Amino acid sequence: MTEILSAGFRGVNLFTLAFLVGGSLFLLFVGPHPDVEIANWRARWRRIFPWVLAVNLVTAAAILILQLKLTVDRSMVQLLASRELLESFLSGTRYGRISAIKFAAASLMVIPCLVLARTARYERTCLFTTLLFATLTGLIGPLSGHAAGGEQSLWLMPLHMLHICAVAAWLGGLPLWISLIRRIGRSPERQRCAYTARALERFSRLALLCMAAIVGSGVLLTLGFVETMGDLLGTPY
Repeated sequence: MTEILSAGFRGVNLFTLAFLVGGSLFLLFVGPHPDVEIANWRARWRRIFPWVLAVNLVTAAAILILQLKLTVDRSMVQLLASRELLESFLSGTRYGRISAIKFAAASLMVIPCLVLARTARYERTCLFTTLLFATLTGLIGPLSGHAAGGEQSLWLMPLHMLHICAVAAWLGGLPLWISLIRRIGRSPERQRCAYTARALERFSRLALLCMAAIVGSGVLLTLGFVETMGDLLGTPY
């Protein structure tokens, strides 16, 4: 049950991180527009950023606690009540140290995300800051994964980082892409349609590069981790 919960939290955590990367990148790519409908669309998505970050931080903490439970045979109440045990896990294990650094990097997005939700005055600066720290958080993650522990880590690690960043940039931008089409489709107007066409053209070029990086790095990572058909079909990873 603990492993299932951990996998679920990891999925939510990765998707929220992807949104913070891809969403901020999409809004930066398409840029602002004086049209009221487009301005309202951008404001709606800016207000979502703090909530997505909150879910990301909560799931990150939950993953850490569940990983500690898998490591130490204690009840959840005992784990939450034992400050010493948590501190020793964070400082005494590689996974704990990397998780703490990753959580700290994600926490640096709190201020820019809150500013985004309140005003458009510093939108570009806050989007860029969010993109920077979200990408940093994604780059830190693989340091505690499979690629960090093997003899081939020197070439597997950069590939794993590239894979995660490319997935985040592509996947995280899709909700905004879809919502922009739906929003402008309800009230089409020449300038709005031109803005939407330009936005999708720009993001499509980025998406093509991302998919090439995803497939290429994914194939190379598979070759690095899977040596036989038994590894491919007989192991959970």
